[in-house]
Amino acid sequence: MKKETILVWKKEVYSKSHKSKEIYYEFKTTLGYFNHKVFIMGNFKGCVSDKEYHQTKIDNIHEDALYWFKESEVYPSEENFRIRKEEEDEKEREKKEHEIFFNNIAEKVKEYDLTPKDGQPREVVFYNTFGLFHLSEEIISSYAVLKYGKEKIDNLDEIMDLETSHIELKNGKYIAGRDIPRHDPLLIALIKELELKKEEQSAFEICKVDGKYFISQYDGRERVHDMRNLRREYGWCGVVEEDFKKPKEVEVVTTHSYFFWLKNETICTYALKKYGESMIKNLEEVKHFKTGIVELKTGEIIKDSTVIRHDPLLVEIAKELEIANGENPNELYIERVKFPYWINNDSDYTEIITDYDEFRTSLDWN
Repeated sequence: MKKETILVWKKEVYSKSHKSKEIYYEFKTTLGYFNHKVFIMGNFKGCVSDKEYHQTKIDNIHEDALYWFKESEVYPSEENFRIRKEEEDEKEREKKEHEIFFNNIAEKVKEYDLTPKDGQPREVVFYNTFGLFHLSEEIISSYAVLKYGKEKIDNLDEIMDLETSHIELKNGKYIAGRDIPRHDPLLIALIKELELKKEEQSAFEICKVDGKYFISQYDGRERVHDMRNLRREYGWCGVVEEDFKKPKEVEVVTTHSYFFWLKNETICTYALKKYGESMIKNLEEVKHFKTGIVELKTGEIIKDSTVIRHDPLLVEIAKELEIANGENPNELYIERVKFPYWINNDSDYTEIITDYDEFRTSLDWN
């Protein structure tokens, strides 16, 4: 590169004592800009500081500034041009790869039904490991382009480069991954294509819900709860949707401990009184309190993890056999709550009961 293609500006600023000065340089080449400052001690009495930069020749710059300019990535050397060419080629290659990526994902999501299904059975994505729910740059960027179109996106360069975790629209709206509804059919399709089809196990899972739902979490690990498929293994206790229309106060057997369990005597006594000897398959074990699992002839299993905690009979027996007699190794106690309720025992802490009033006022239903 010829010298005249290197443009240089400088500004000299003297100290108040005029015993030192700083020279500010700005270099411009086809490779970009480079700035450098040189500090010089001396007697500069009578000198006046420059208010603005003025152009100079490269032959007139300080040797220290010239040295660092030649060391910079914008100095017009063959090596810097080679590096810049490689960088530009790499960017072009990535650009083409990203174009292929967006085209491919646009074709793949066409295979899915993207019709909103509010109030109908629908799929919901949740995070099934400890950490924090977050979407990859690929998912966020794909969602932005397919949902809003390039013309409405303000941070389009970041989106097309797959280098952002949020969406900025030209109308001023800011959308992070946590702002996207978990039941959005487009999000579900992208999770299936970009996460669940990976060879390695994904932290994301998808479940089906009926009607409204909310998502609870402990240390980032999430659970999805809806108002119809209220299965006991997810913390609900014998709830159906109609129960939300007729809330009532109940007593619940719960624990101060980290794990809820009942003595064999409690489970067996409950089963004998609840179902009678004629309904019990493993009767001999039950009659002698030798088991904590009761098998009914109908195939139903009665144990501490399936028993209805607010059953008045269970409450009565727990009070008598575990709480009132002074021997209470599992730290049971009775709590009065408004049914329907949900028990969170999926944590390292003691049980937490969320009842009807909290469902209506504090939980984020979708």
